[in-house]
Amino acid sequence: TDPVGDTKSAAQNFTQAHNMQNYWHYLIGSRSQLSPVWKNYNIYVQNQQALTDHTLAIYIIDKQGNERAFFGGTDFTPDQVKQDMQMLLKE
Repeated sequence: TDPVGDTKSAAQNFTQAHNMQNYWHYLIGSRSQLSPVWKNYNIYVQNQQALTDHTLAIYIIDKQGNERAFFGGTDFTPDQVKQDMQMLLKE
């Protein structure tokens, strides 16, 4: 997470460049607004503008806002994520 470089404009440009408009939601805000989210989801926050780094994590959250699945690092496959998402969509 880059609280300085991850602006609304930068997020929109990235989303459009990768045709991801219908596939994800991007949360942006000030450091103080995002700090509780980072803490609750164990998200790494970079402090140097010269580097781009990302926490490797996928959280699947249901319609009620409950965390239902977590995939961290690289120890999962896209099919595993897809399977969990399809299961939730049937609920």
